[in-house]
Amino acid sequence: NRRELPWGFAGRALGAIVAAQLAALLPSFEALAVIIAVTVLLAVGASLSGVTFVITRANLVMAGIVAGLMGTLTAIGAPPMAMLYQTQPPARSRAMQSTFFFFGMVVSIAALAMAGLITARHVSFALVLLPGVLLGIVLSQPLARLVRPSMVRPMALGLSSLASLILLARALF
Repeated sequence: NRRELPWGFAGRALGAIVAAQLAALLPSFEALAVIIAVTVLLAVGASLSGVTFVITRANLVMAGIVAGLMGTLTAIGAPPMAMLYQTQPPARSRAMQSTFFFFGMVVSIAALAMAGLITARHVSFALVLLPGVLLGIVLSQPLARLVRPSMVRPMALGLSSLASLILLARALF
């Protein structure tokens, strides 16, 4: 639904800009990472308990802001939009989340670059990961056919939980 994109994009851009400025000021990300990881785990718990959100302009902006903050600071920006679109048909949910995710990563990278936080080391690391990304893109369509619609939500909640637990472990240890 293209009418929803500008609202989510605006929130994501605002969140990314604020996050990049915070990242430039913070001496370390551990405390913030713990807060974000715990927030995502609480959101997963809320989702499992039946909490849902109506897709409105205000909710799109708020989810975008939170996704921009989380995605720019910790690379875990998908859960806010996943929460918003969790009750939508899988094809619509995937399309909207993929669009927000792609835009969000571009905006987060741009915001971090403008804040002077991307170095040649980061670019080199990204280039090393590029073949895996391209392979994932090529394999995504054939693999998507193997995933039943009833599996999408549990997989999304499981991946969100796993990402949060990894972030939490990384921050604490």
